[in-house]
This record gives sequence, C-alpha cells and structure tokens, in this order.
Amino acid sequence: MTTDTQLSFPRVPRSISVLVSGHRNKRRSVPFCGFELRLAFRTLDKVLEKFARIPEEAAQADEIFPRALYSDDPVTIRVVTGQADHVDRYAIRRAGKHRLPFDLIVPGEVQATCAREPKHSVAFGCPQSVLEKDNAPFATRDEFALSYADILVAVWDGNTPLGAPGGVVWLIQRAVAMGLPVLWIDLDGAVHKIADHRVTELWLHRLKRPTLEHGLLEGLFETHNIETGVLIDSLRRRLNPLGDRFVSASLQSDILGSYAAEKRASPWIERRVGWFEQFMTAVFRARPCDFLNSVSKLLAGKRICKSRYETHEAPVPGLLKARFEWSDARANIAGRKHGSGTWLLYMLSSAAVFASAAGLIQFDLSWHFWLNKSAGHWPARWPWVELALIILIVYSVVRAGMQHWHRLWLGHRFVAEQIRYLRLLESFLAVPAPFTEPLFAYQQGRYRLRSAELWLLQRSLSAGGLPPLYGDYRLASQTVPELGSKLKEAVEEQFGFHEKKHKHAHAMHKRMDNLSIVLFFLAGVSTALHIFAEHWADSISASDNRLQLLLAEGVLWLPLFSASFPALGAALHGVMTKLEFGRIAEQSNKVHAQLETLLSVVRFAMTKPEATGWQPITDLRDDAKDIAKLLADENVQWRDLIKYQRTELP
Repeated sequence: MTTDTQLSFPRVPRSISVLVSGHRNKRRSVPFCGFELRLAFRTLDKVLEKFARIPEEAAQADEIFPRALYSDDPVTIRVVTGQADHVDRYAIRRAGKHRLPFDLIVPGEVQATCAREPKHSVAFGCPQSVLEKDNAPFATRDEFALSYADILVAVWDGNTPLGAPGGVVWLIQRAVAMGLPVLWIDLDGAVHKIADHRVTELWLHRLKRPTLEHGLLEGLFETHNIETGVLIDSLRRRLNPLGDRFVSASLQSDILGSYAAEKRASPWIERRVGWFEQFMTAVFRARPCDFLNSVSKLLAGKRICKSRYETHEAPVPGLLKARFEWSDARANIAGRKHGSGTWLLYMLSSAAVFASAAGLIQFDLSWHFWLNKSAGHWPARWPWVELALIILIVYSVVRAGMQHWHRLWLGHRFVAEQIRYLRLLESFLAVPAPFTEPLFAYQQGRYRLRSAELWLLQRSLSAGGLPPLYGDYRLASQTVPELGSKLKEAVEEQFGFHEKKHKHAHAMHKRMDNLSIVLFFLAGVSTALHIFAEHWADSISASDNRLQLLLAEGVLWLPLFSASFPALGAALHGVMTKLEFGRIAEQSNKVHAQLETLLSVVRFAMTKPEATGWQPITDLRDDAKDIAKLLADENVQWRDLIKYQRTELP
C-alpha cells in the first residue's frame, strides 16, 4: 500500500522529448558523404533551433501546456539520440550549441566522443559482432527510445529498403504505428510531416507486412514549411488533448479534464471509506480481525487489528512516483466506495421488500406472543419505511453516478498497475505495451482522444524523461543473478497477490452462493409452514392456548420470511454479479498458474550464475517482457470485465 500525501492531481512537467535519428552508413548501399547531408543538416539545425526557442515564447508555451494538466516549472526541451555516424553525432553537437540537454540511448557501448556529458546514458551493450549481422538490437533500442519521445525527427533519403525494413525506415514505421508525431527531413533539406488523415487502419495493416511496399511509407507524408515552426498539429494534439482546436470534445477528453480537477477529500472521511464492504466481507469470510477493523474504521477511522495479509512494496523511483502514489490511493478510495455502495444498495433493496411485505400483511412489530399487546402503529408506518428505503436507494445510485466511483476506480487502478509493471521492466530497458499505443483516433475528419489513462501514462513517461537509474546504465554489464533476483521478487509478489485474490474471491462467491441457496430453501419451508398454519390452525384444541398463540404468531411472520428470504438471496446474487467474485477468482487462478511457470523459468535462469554477456541477459529480458505482458493483459481483461458493472438500480 502507498501513503497518500498529495492533496490534488499531480501535474505533468512542461517538457518535450525530441528523438533524432537518421541513416546509418552500413544500412545504405552507397555510404553517405558530407556533401550529401549538407542540406539535411542545415535543416536539422534549424529544427533544433526552433525547438530551443519554445521556452522563450511564453504565450505559445501556455497554449501547448495548459495549467490544468501541467506544472508551473520552466519548459524543458530535451534531445534523445544515439551515437551512430553522421546524423546522431551532428544532433549531439547542435544540441550543445542550442543549450539543449540530451540523453544517449545506444544498442552497443557508449563511446567517449561527446564534448558534452549527456544527462542520461543508456547502453544495451550488444557486441559489435552481433550488431554487424543482426538488425534486431537496433529495433530493440529504437522501440525503447520511442517510448520516451514526444516527436521523432528523422533524416531519411525516402527510399524503400529491399527486404525487411530496418534502421530509420523501421523507426519511422514504428512511430507511425504508435501515433507519434514525425518530422522527416529528406536529403534536399525539405521537411515533411505525416498527413494524419492518411493513417488509416488499412494503411497500418499494410505497414506491418514483412516486406514494405514501394512508396507506402513515403505516401503518408506531406510537405511542411519549417518557417511556420516545429509545433505541428499532431504534436500540439499530443501535448494538449484538451484544446478544442486540434482535438474534438469526447467522453475521454472530459474524463481527462475530470482527472485534472480531482482533489483529495477530507482525511476524516477517507479514513472511514469502505467500512461497510469490509464489514460484510468479514461476515462472509469469518475474519474477526477484519470485522473489528471495519467497526474501528467507522468509529475511529483507524485499524485496531493488523491483518496477516498486509504487504509492503518498494516505492516507485523517479518522477512517476507522484503519479503512481496518487492513482494507487485514488483507486483504493474509489474502489472501496464502489464496493460499499454496491453492498448497501442490495441490502437496502432486500430491506425494502421486507417493508413492502410487512405493509401488505399489516404486520405489527409491537405485538408478539411473548410481549404484551400495545396500541401498535406499525401497519401504517411500513409504507413510509418502504418509501424512505426507495428514496435512499435512488439517491445512492444517483450519487455514485455523479461522483463516478466506478470509473475512477477502474481508471486509476489501470494507471497504477501499468506503472508497477513499468518498474518491473525498468532494469531490462523495456516498457509495457500501453505506453506505446496510439493516443488518438481519426474518424469522420476529426481526432478524438482514445483513452485518458493512456495519455496520463505516456505523457508522464516522456515528460519526466529517463529515470535516475539510467544516469549511466549498461544492460549487458548486469549479471543474471542480480537482475533475476529483482525479477523473482517482483514475480513472487504478484504470485502471492493472485493466489490470495483467488482464494478471497472464490471463498466469497462460494459462501454467498451457498447462503443464497439456503435462503431460497428456507423461503420454501416458510411457505409450506404458512400453508399448514392457515389450514390446520382451527383443528387444534381450544384448550391448547400456547400452541394457538404460536400459530397466530407464525401466520404473521411466515409470509415475511417467504417474501424476504428470496429477496435477500437475490440481493446476494446481485452483489456477486456486480463485484464479479466468480470471474475474478477464475481469472486470478489462470494468471497464478501462468506466473508459476514463468517463476520457475526465472529461478532456473538464476541457477546459472556463470552465464554472463549479451545473450543470457537478452533471454532474461524476454522473460521479463513476457511476465509484464501477462500482468498487463490481465489488468486490461479485468478492466474490460468490470467496466460494465457500474452502479445501477438493483
């Protein structure tokens, strides 16, 4: 669990990460010469200069960095590049001239050829012999670099490679698939930008083919006048999805705006949130500790009993820490509100049925065979009780809908979990898939934000820049036992979580289902006894007054049992359906089984401490990516499963 100390939405740093790349000589049939690149370099220098001037133009900065989403810190423009010959090295020199900080990400080893020290230096450590034969390490490096970029500036001759695309062509292809803005500088120094309306699903499908069609990638671009600036529409859209000029209003943009306006409630209230759900769960799971904690939470706002299932996790380092802690805490609060609200609605609905049945039979609580007869006004009060319960039910549903507990729970939990999986992959120089998905959809001539949560994840990553771990990081220099132990610890944590989650959800589903069956059985028994009491009461001897009083009392109570027990059973079934105990138990059980296999793979890798170098680390990295993909996919499936179970009238 995290400690929630923030009072409002953690705003994103005002920054733009510019990834610069170009042809490598070994990827061309005819190597570059300095004269060929002269015009392209002149334009690249102009592009970097225009990026460097953005912080100086306050009005422009305020437009692309709205205060609702971004902090008040100075605007930072950083360059991300490598050390390949020609384009990368030229970009490093010009970044120094324009006083732009730069980060290095290289597939091999970092070479000490820079006049200035990079802010971050990341090396995959792939041997030169492998780099000369295989393009896969370059693709791995490019995929990672694109994840931390807001725009790609590429120097490309415009030719389609023979065979499978690689180098800058693959980089542009991947950027298009990710929906990342691209500025293409050709060898004549002309600048082109993606014509976003041409990036259709059909075009993207054709781009995924192993062999690139001639002219397919080039056909996505249109000419751009660099004198108008580098803040092209697609970049403005990415930076400011709330601006009506470039993004059409939609539900997701409204959701993003609501996230930005979110503030923490009173601590006095938040400490008591979820007590009813915890109380009902403790009743069905027979957990005295949780029962005491639910009561103490309501009365004192704190726990008096420490749960044996409590876990502690390592904090998220870097600038994503604030985003993780905020989303994790908000998800916990919203989830408890949704859970308690669901329990309360269905319990109130069963109570309303009881009140309705009591009113129909003129049931009087003030008269029983073990009490003295009193005036009794209950028969006239039951309709008012029923009306009050119905009003409370409707109010609870409307309040839950207006405060969006269900949506906030799913959205914040998605953000927090994806950052958790990002932390798992951090040492392996990889990122989960949601950090590389397109942010906008183009439909009927308009752009709409696809997901508010994806924007928060991707902009938090690229705006924050590379984390502190990557100050000077070399993947291949890490040992398998060192990386494996961290991975094993993270997998064991998730393994234990899903094991407990399965047991909890399965126990709740089984016990609630059994109780529902018992309640319906008791309703049948009550109905049979009521029939017996109605038809055979007159045959009992008048001298047996005690038995006659008992039957009279039964005639009053049994119809209530016949009506209320099925209502309570149906209410329990409604809670099971809304909170999806059964499906969640099954889903966690499947993930638990798959994690068990992957955990054994990691443990096996750690039995070979002598395994060093590029290939063992690459194999372990692939295992880590498989684990993160499994967990990320499970989180998406859970979200898809629960998103239709919003609070509704029982």
